[in-house]
Amino acid sequence: MRLANMLVSIFSAVFMGVCSVPVFFLGVGASLVTIFIAAIDNSLTGLFAGSLMTVLTAVLVTGLSVAVLVLSIINYCRSKNISTRKYATGCGVVCGLTLLQVISALILFFIYLPILSGELLLVVLWPGIGALFLVAMILLTIFASKKIQEDRDFEDLLYSMQNRSEY
Repeated sequence: MRLANMLVSIFSAVFMGVCSVPVFFLGVGASLVTIFIAAIDNSLTGLFAGSLMTVLTAVLVTGLSVAVLVLSIINYCRSKNISTRKYATGCGVVCGLTLLQVISALILFFIYLPILSGELLLVVLWPGIGALFLVAMILLTIFASKKIQEDRDFEDLLYSMQNRSEY
């Protein structure tokens, strides 16, 4: 379960990071075009602000993807030596960062839906697929925490039986 949770977290981070790259370049392209047009006509400052927000949101999603990737690997490696509560807390942090990614993707979805409703399927599916990854991560965290606790209880039982037999 811990391995499955880590793999889903890694796939989620890679998916969200890869999806943010075309949106980043779309925002950069729109920013450059609006800067060029704004040199001629000063009425496009709202469009420039929207494209700049797109760039910043895509950079945020990419940064969160790197954080999710690193934290999920660290949490998996430490999961054998820490308590169930610490493991669940680490997974909760990873799920929280993934939630921020989904919220950022929703923001981009609402920005680009009127403009690219049928042309950019990535922007439409991005928040939904990210939310599915998040649900899977939450469920795997619950099951993995339960399994870790059962394993620890079993180890404690074996230890207590060994100590009893020694007396």
